[in-house]
Amino acid sequence: MKTGELENVLFEVMNAVTSNKSMKEVLNLILDSLPDVTNCSMCSIQLVNEETQKLKLFCKKGDGSRFHIRVPMIISGRTTGEINLYHKDKRKFSRKFKRILSMIASCGAVAVENNRLNKMTEIFASLASIDGLTQLYNHKYFHEALEKELSKARRFGYSVCMAMIDIDHFKRYNDNYGHPAGDVVLKKIAEIIKKNIRSYDLAARYGGEEIALILSHATRQQAIPLAERMRTEILAYPFKGKNNEKVKVSVSIGLASYPDNATTKAGLVERADQALYLAKEEGRNRICSSLISSKDLIKFAFCPPAFTSPYYTAVLKGVKEVIKDIGNTELFIETSDGEAEYAERQLKIIEKFIKEKVDVIAICSQAREAIGRQIEKVNKKKIPVFVFNAAEPMPSGKVVSYIGYDNREAGKLVGGYLVRLLRGKGRVAILEGLPEITSVERKNGFMEVIKDYRGIRIVASERADWERNMAREVAGKILKKCPKLDAFFGVSDEMALGAVDIVKKTGRKGKIFTIGLDGNQNAFQSIKAGELTATLNTNPVEMGRTLMRTIMRSMIKEEKIKNHIWLPIMMVDLENVDQYIIK
Repeated sequence: MKTGELENVLFEVMNAVTSNKSMKEVLNLILDSLPDVTNCSMCSIQLVNEETQKLKLFCKKGDGSRFHIRVPMIISGRTTGEINLYHKDKRKFSRKFKRILSMIASCGAVAVENNRLNKMTEIFASLASIDGLTQLYNHKYFHEALEKELSKARRFGYSVCMAMIDIDHFKRYNDNYGHPAGDVVLKKIAEIIKKNIRSYDLAARYGGEEIALILSHATRQQAIPLAERMRTEILAYPFKGKNNEKVKVSVSIGLASYPDNATTKAGLVERADQALYLAKEEGRNRICSSLISSKDLIKFAFCPPAFTSPYYTAVLKGVKEVIKDIGNTELFIETSDGEAEYAERQLKIIEKFIKEKVDVIAICSQAREAIGRQIEKVNKKKIPVFVFNAAEPMPSGKVVSYIGYDNREAGKLVGGYLVRLLRGKGRVAILEGLPEITSVERKNGFMEVIKDYRGIRIVASERADWERNMAREVAGKILKKCPKLDAFFGVSDEMALGAVDIVKKTGRKGKIFTIGLDGNQNAFQSIKAGELTATLNTNPVEMGRTLMRTIMRSMIKEEKIKNHIWLPIMMVDLENVDQYIIK
């Protein structure tokens, strides 16, 4: 028994499978080849009967003997049959020999599975109504198939995702290039979709330029990579315009899943359609889940502590991006002149918003006791309240959702980063914000990590009240007291940048590590310039986007909104800063 000869059999069988040979051809090839290279007196192949789940002889060659080995044919953890080799005496096979036999059996399993899927396809094709242009299933068959799929999903407890795909500006394309060209676009997009979906998924022409998918055993989150793959491939395809010019065509995709978004067929279709509508409202050529825009004007009030830091300007930028895409939103912006005195000013701002009868209020405030009582007044007016960049719950008043991140975890990430920079040894000074929960939690998270390293000593921890000018003054005093300082940690970027100014002024650039926390663009630019060592990016622009989208979910669709929405955070330094700088 030569291993090399068995490997040749494996290659022949693999070629047969990849060449789309029939199941019978592949299994007969195995049956004809194995007796010679294994010196067996008989070889047989048994297949699992799908109805009885019992083995049934498919074919055999030779006469039976006493001793035999059984090689299961397995695909995706499911046994489709087995190969049996019989010998007149007991044989020992090498580990490599057995492994090659298993690979041959796996190829046989693939052939069996392909045969099963081909039969299913033929059955579906004979029963289904096919759209003549795209060769996809039609609208009627889609609804029948979705009803059956949801019935199975309820019975066996799995998820089903529905995707609704619409060709962007398709009417404009038809008007510019003619309906025959539009038909070509539809057919090609259908081909791309069929190529990307799994064999047991279903694609149908829902109507006009809309295509609907049933993605079995998939949630919305699991369907996003597939949707993104289709979207990018369609966008990259060079469709032809007039005079053979290359024209880009994009699609918008809406996703909804059972049972997360809906438990009925009608509900799932409605949710997917709403998600598609939002994708088009947000600018097209994108994927959205379960959001729609409103035809009614929404009066949205935005109240950060102050705009003295670029952080809240970045949050507002994200808010405006979503408003621009969705439209139908009137934005009211009110804030105080500085972060040190914002609490009292915010109380008056909320009173003003109530009088102006806004539809929704988004606020960031650390004055939890006073603002909580003010939110109670807002609740009585039935105005929903959202809190951003302050994920700790208000002691009173009802807040629809807190959009932010874990400040303690942020501090811990900075602590771990600094420990690695200092290699567990050094003198560190902390620049604190106002004595409120954000500053306290960031510092506590930082200290939770640092306390485990005896070689790191906190030589100072002083307030700088979130302001760069005050941070310069405080950092200067600290350096005078501790000239051998190794690192500053500013619990905000503005304070860290204040420390950077003093480090540069005293000629210690490159000698003292300075780390911030926020993710402001000016901090990224400072890192790029080799001044600030690093910052923890809390994604302020994405916070604004998420805030606005969450508000739209609540205001328009009246969905159940998560009380806390946590955003991802990550360290940014010279190695990765380029990807975060907005050009």
